[in-house]
Parts: sequence; structure tokens; C-alpha cells
Amino acid sequence: MPALSELTGPTSGTVSLPLRLACSGLRTFALSDENLRLGMYRIALNAGLYEDHVRYLDGDLLARSWPRLQKMVGSGIRTAWEETVPGLYTSSTEAAA
Repeated sequence: MPALSELTGPTSGTVSLPLRLACSGLRTFALSDENLRLGMYRIALNAGLYEDHVRYLDGDLLARSWPRLQKMVGSGIRTAWEETVPGLYTSSTEAAA
């Protein structure tokens, strides 16, 4: 898993995911729409590789979105990211408090 500081994906505009990540349904996401951004992050986290995470995810947005996003990904993905990426687990527990 990349560190949050390595996640330098876009923070504005639109993102079009490649077919290998989003093979059905929506492929283009407006990052200004939180629900669309969370959907795109869910796809990238579930189906993406390291290179995809670095390219499509932004560390600050991921950390801020994690309290909602962690409920949208499977427990294996959630646990793997929280155990290996400092800041995510803290972000989600602080938001819940």
C-alpha cells in the first residue's frame, strides 16, 4: 500500500477510469460531487493496483473521506489499508468520536 503522501491523484475536475478498473457502469467521475468521488475511490481501492492508487487517489481526500469510504469497501480492503497506511484508522476513529 502506498503512503498517503504518495497518493497524488487529482483533487478537482473529472477522472475517467480505464475499462480494466470500471468495466461496467460509470467510468467518468466529477470529483466535485462527493458521492461520485467516493464511488470512484471505492472502485480504485477494490480493483486498483499500487500504480492506480497513486494515480487516481489523493492522500488528503482519502483521509478525509475514510470515515464514509471505509463502510463502502470490503472488510479485507479496509483492514489492509488501515493496518498499513498510518492516518486512515486514526481519521476514522476520530470522526466517529
